[in-house]
Amino acid sequence: MAREPRARPLASAIALCAGLAGCAGWKPVYATPAWTLFVKDGERVDVDHFGAALEPAFAAVEARLGTFRGSVRVHAWQAGADLDSGAEVFVSGDGEEQHIEGLGPARVRAFHVRGGSQLFSTSGVFIGTADVGTAVHELVHARLAELDQEVPLWFEEGLASLLGDGALFGGAW
Repeated sequence: MAREPRARPLASAIALCAGLAGCAGWKPVYATPAWTLFVKDGERVDVDHFGAALEPAFAAVEARLGTFRGSVRVHAWQAGADLDSGAEVFVSGDGEEQHIEGLGPARVRAFHVRGGSQLFSTSGVFIGTADVGTAVHELVHARLAELDQEVPLWFEEGLASLLGDGALFGGAW
């Protein structure tokens, strides 16, 4: 008995277009072998300022957790971002708190998103402020995700907080 052909090519094309549209809002503005800086369409960012924070942050994380295998996507922006879960997160450097599931009230200045289940889901580090400590904290999450390390949230946050708490001396964290 012959089977009716399915409409998969059309469904696949629609899914592909939808996925690409989701990525279309982020544009690369600067790239190094270790990281690429993205901004949303229409937004501006001081690339030198972010580079001055990201370079020592990468060196600090790689010295303690090993070299990143691939380039890390770093997203700089001033507004909110929709996550794959449907939650919207707003980066805030002004003390504004929000409730984060699993953590409670928190000031969110940056966060890391592991690659989602969708083909073109946006993943990487999202930073609203070019700060070395903040970048170190989020890069710890990125490195553990790259290593596919499933550790308890309290441990991962503790490690990220420990490594992110420091000072910049002579260009080193």
